[in-house]
Amino acid sequence: MRKIIRNAKAVSPILGLLIILLVTIFAGAIVFMVVSGWFSRGTGHYDLTATASAILLPNGNYSISVTVKNTGTSTLAHVDVYLHDYQVGNRTNLAFGYSLRPGEEKTVTYELDLSGVGLGSITDCMIDVYGYSDTGASNLVVQKTVPISVVG
Repeated sequence: MRKIIRNAKAVSPILGLLIILLVTIFAGAIVFMVVSGWFSRGTGHYDLTATASAILLPNGNYSISVTVKNTGTSTLAHVDVYLHDYQVGNRTNLAFGYSLRPGEEKTVTYELDLSGVGLGSITDCMIDVYGYSDTGASNLVVQKTVPISVVG
């Protein structure tokens, strides 16, 4: 015959259910924080400022200077700069290609024949700046469009 134990200590079903619910809620909160970026690598802030100026050269080309500064708290691993003619709809890559640490600023000057790259008037052009969290094109974290001030 079996002996029935009546004084065994165990967790009550209600207390067991509460423990399972608390563990599930805690695990869900951790998953939420990881997915929303609280624990991921890119927890910093991404931002940049850009300025652009153009000077008409005697040969008819433009000297275009673009300054980009990382004003965020995370490194921009790659920055692309485009000269974009919003009237014609064309744009050309100005091959900026630098990475910028927080607070770092770079200025690059280009000499460009607008008609040679399918663009119209310099007054119709803007500078598009794209910052990426790493070198992959799918990791765009900040984008700005700035006007070009024509000097002289």
